[in-house]
Amino acid sequence: MGDDYSSRFYTKVIICILGMGVLFFIAVSYRNYIIKEGKEPYLTVKEILPIVQAFSRQHGMTIYEEEWKALETDRDGYVTVGKVKDLLISFPEIEAEVLTDYKKDNWYIGVADWNRILTELVSVYGKDEIVLSSLVLIGMEHEIKDETGNAIEQTQVLTNQGVFESVYWNVAEYIHSSVTVVCQGSDILSVTGYAKETLRTDNVYLAGVSKEEYHFFLNGYHIRYPKAGEDGIDFIEENGIAFETGELVELSFDKGIITIKQKDTEYINGKLIQISENGFEIEGHGVFEPQEDMAVYRLYGELAAKKSADLRIGYDFTDFVIENGEIAACLMIKDEDMEYIRVLLKNTDYAGRYQETFSAQCDQDYEVIWYENGIEIECDEKSASDIFTVSAEEISGENKRIKLVPKVLSAKICVGSIGRSQGIPSYRGTIEITGNEDGMLVVNEVLLEDYLRNVVPSEMPSSYPKEALMAQAVCARTYAYGKMRKAGLPSLGAHVDDSAGFQVYNNIKEQDSTTEAVRATHNMIAKYQGEPIGTYYYSTSCGVGADASVWHGTGEVPAYLTAQIIAEGSGNSEANELVENRKEGITSQSLSEEKNFREWILNTDETHFEAEEGWYRWTYDVAKPDVSHMEEVLRSRFSNNPAQILTKNENGEFESNEITTLGEIFDIEITKRLPGGVADEMVITGSKAVVKVVSELNIRYVLADGVTKVLRQSGDYVNASSTLPSAFFILELEKEDGIVTGYSLTGGGFGHGVGMSQNGAKNMAKNGMTCEEILGFFYPGVELKTLEFGE
Repeated sequence: MGDDYSSRFYTKVIICILGMGVLFFIAVSYRNYIIKEGKEPYLTVKEILPIVQAFSRQHGMTIYEEEWKALETDRDGYVTVGKVKDLLISFPEIEAEVLTDYKKDNWYIGVADWNRILTELVSVYGKDEIVLSSLVLIGMEHEIKDETGNAIEQTQVLTNQGVFESVYWNVAEYIHSSVTVVCQGSDILSVTGYAKETLRTDNVYLAGVSKEEYHFFLNGYHIRYPKAGEDGIDFIEENGIAFETGELVELSFDKGIITIKQKDTEYINGKLIQISENGFEIEGHGVFEPQEDMAVYRLYGELAAKKSADLRIGYDFTDFVIENGEIAACLMIKDEDMEYIRVLLKNTDYAGRYQETFSAQCDQDYEVIWYENGIEIECDEKSASDIFTVSAEEISGENKRIKLVPKVLSAKICVGSIGRSQGIPSYRGTIEITGNEDGMLVVNEVLLEDYLRNVVPSEMPSSYPKEALMAQAVCARTYAYGKMRKAGLPSLGAHVDDSAGFQVYNNIKEQDSTTEAVRATHNMIAKYQGEPIGTYYYSTSCGVGADASVWHGTGEVPAYLTAQIIAEGSGNSEANELVENRKEGITSQSLSEEKNFREWILNTDETHFEAEEGWYRWTYDVAKPDVSHMEEVLRSRFSNNPAQILTKNENGEFESNEITTLGEIFDIEITKRLPGGVADEMVITGSKAVVKVVSELNIRYVLADGVTKVLRQSGDYVNASSTLPSAFFILELEKEDGIVTGYSLTGGGFGHGVGMSQNGAKNMAKNGMTCEEILGFFYPGVELKTLEFGE
């Protein structure tokens, strides 16, 4: 009986195995059949071309040759297995085992099989440039408009990571879905299918809802989805909740179906004190960390997406949407003119930002308010005779803050722990002290006009003519107001500090003449095309100025910061006319040529407004170069900005590398000048390294040896300290046996040369030009506008 049972068992096993074999044979045969007979989606030429082109560009290969180009004429045609094999010859590490299922090279390859190969190709050869990503395809041309109302291009698609190009792929079949794509930068090269998980788009602003449509706003784009009709979108309103305009919602996208979810949030409003690594400190509410995908929306005027840098430090113009203790969104509700500026007070002699002790006394009764995590915990009443002191140790805990608030607006707080050239400085407004591990930060919040009363005398001699002082007051106010709108030190809770890094504040006591200039220009700022300008200024020109390209910024050079000759006109004092040198036919643009600038700087012109100023011309003679000092400065400047200190490599190209040693110096040459003639690039050729120094400021640092003094045309010697007066100079070398033994500079001017020359303004005022004419000359095209606080 046992033998019969075993026999029957083995017979069944054999039958099962044979059955499975037959099924496998049928499956393989059917697969081969459908591949051969066209029963599945095949890869088209238009789908593979972007991949071929992308890898060709990336690897410098020749895989995109004539045979591939020929296929472009038949983009809707299919790609054969043989073509894919030809392509993969250039990528030997790709196994592409799926190709063994295809019996003939002239068969067409299926899309699913190609996607398997493509995934491997990207993984091995993508080099982090061609990548596989998950995206949400939010909408296309008819659904999406930017902030200016323009629809995106027909070939574009809005995703959760911005607008992407999809030139070849028709993404319409995947729209409103979470997908997996192959992309290069913002180009979608291929859609490999739906993502494994439904992706969500968070913190979307619901800008409008009606019976016909939903209107969302996200990352600077208006999204309009119809709710009904032939073009209607399949929506799921989670829990049947009725949504209202102004809500933050979450959208999820799954194979063409959009689900709208209401968020569990609370709204708060308060004065934004600072934005630091600890989070956003909102007075009266606490400190909140931002969500990773926190949104900032401007709701006044045209709806717009903004950044946290656009939030107004020191003001309560914004509502904060809190979710699970974090900031989900910032809603900028209004944008009123601002009266108060927040100034970080550096320690004695402007040596640093942090202070170990603080001591102050007010000339009126005042309050000392203690905050922790943005919330008031204690308030002490003080009389005018009381001195308040605190050490860094006493407020070293996280998010501790002290505020000194006088009982009357006209009061002054005398800060005895800070030293300035005037002695012990006094400040109007309030004082805030914040503690952290590095010491204490001290911020003075003061009325803008009061701030200017202590800035103008610190930035321009009070003996200058009134119209020049008025021009300086407008420049200082405009500069400060620009920093109030976009804080210069948001992580420290300040718009500016009180040093030359921004504007020098309260180093010199108030003067009647400068206070009168501030009052005469009350609330007046300079605007260009409706926006406050960058009112940069410097001490003295050499008869010509530079434009803003000297700073190598990433943005466009403003039209109002132009290089121009600073000279009297031929009986014509039109302030905004760019006056050119009448004697030589030289223009500010032509001074970028070495020959022209050399002739310019070696001569003087009495028509130049500053021809009689001491800094109009100067010389700097270095008897013996200090190579070790030069190397030290180069390392310091490299640390500050590696992209501007470059070393020549073995291929003769300059690249950013740490400076080691120059060796003996064979040559120093100015290799590039900008409009106005300012030196912008300099090459130092040493026996062990060749270094290119970029930017006028770096050049001034590198050539100053810290010992040699500058001889001004007025006959006096002045310490050059760590930097030269300007980069408007020519260079002469002394050599012995081909080695540089000394160098001499003939230059002119003091400062970077961009914007208003203060001594130029002085002499213009002496010649009868008004404040408005002076500003119109140095900032062509600007308008003077008055801020109207409280109106």
